[in-house]
Amino acid sequence: GDGGGLYIDKNSTVYMTGGTIAGNKADVGAAVYLEGNSTLDMSLGTSQICYNYCAGTTTDGGAIFLRSNCTVIGGYVHHNLADDYGGGIRAKGNNILIRDVIVSNNKAEEEGGGLYIERDGTKQTVTISGCKIVGNHAGEKGGGVYLYDLYLAEMIDCSVEDNEAGESGGGICVSDWTGTDLSISGKIIVRNNYESTKNGKVKSNLYLEGDDDLIIGTLSYMSEIWVKTE
Repeated sequence: GDGGGLYIDKNSTVYMTGGTIAGNKADVGAAVYLEGNSTLDMSLGTSQICYNYCAGTTTDGGAIFLRSNCTVIGGYVHHNLADDYGGGIRAKGNNILIRDVIVSNNKAEEEGGGLYIERDGTKQTVTISGCKIVGNHAGEKGGGVYLYDLYLAEMIDCSVEDNEAGESGGGICVSDWTGTDLSISGKIIVRNNYESTKNGKVKSNLYLEGDDDLIIGTLSYMSEIWVKTE
């Protein structure tokens, strides 16, 4: 089933002002599942979503799964596991906003250890703002963040550090052979991320796979990012 701990129906807003959602299991959204046009607001208090497990035939979102026009604000998403995609948060849709969320120590056996985001239908914009994405692991690509088949992904004032991928894009992997634009602005720190090779671990912060573009806006002092392309 979907949403092992909490299922948020369409056109709804849920405020979580503390507490923990933990120890749940589901095929999609092990802890929380958001239908379209919904919001999970954890900006007040110290809410945690942790130690949930997404397992089944198709497994997406070790902690949270989002559909189109959904928003997640605040909170601490950590130590969740997905057998397939999105160890922390998995979004499939358009007009997604993820803001001020700490995403740490999550794991996906395939792609997107911290976040996995892809479009659903018409290509539109996804925004990740003010997030800390730290210490996540992907068995394949995108240890911190995996972005797939989007029109425009915006990252504003985010840090992506100490994540690891089994193949490529230890920090961020942008994968779309028809072109996804990644726009970065504000204070962006993407460093100390790694991918595994036959000779051991090597630094791998931002990997552009295919016909993708990196758009650099106005960066704040002390921003840092290293890029690898294919």
